[in-house]
Amino acid sequence: EIDLDAVRKKYDGLDGTELAISESQERMAVVVAPQDAAAFIAAVRDLNRRLGIPDRLPGIRREDIPVMAAHAAREANPLYPVPRLMSAAELEVFYDAISQ
Repeated sequence: EIDLDAVRKKYDGLDGTELAISESQERMAVVVAPQDAAAFIAAVRDLNRRLGIPDRLPGIRREDIPVMAAHAAREANPLYPVPRLMSAAELEVFYDAISQ
């Protein structure tokens, strides 16, 4: 059984059928059995490591984060293929987390 309502959505209000047929949404879902979740996350982290994708960006300066978040929030567009849009406050938390 797959709970499509648990998948992050690009647009609020999408139901399971719309989610399953949306060309931009189906890329945002992955089905993993609960007992396999930790192994799946480890595999993605390993893939990122092998591809040289960092899990932190230490070059981000704390004093730049509010400006970066404001610009990103202003540029946000519901047509972008992202799991969800974030507010400036959410973006600040995100940038802070990846900068450490």
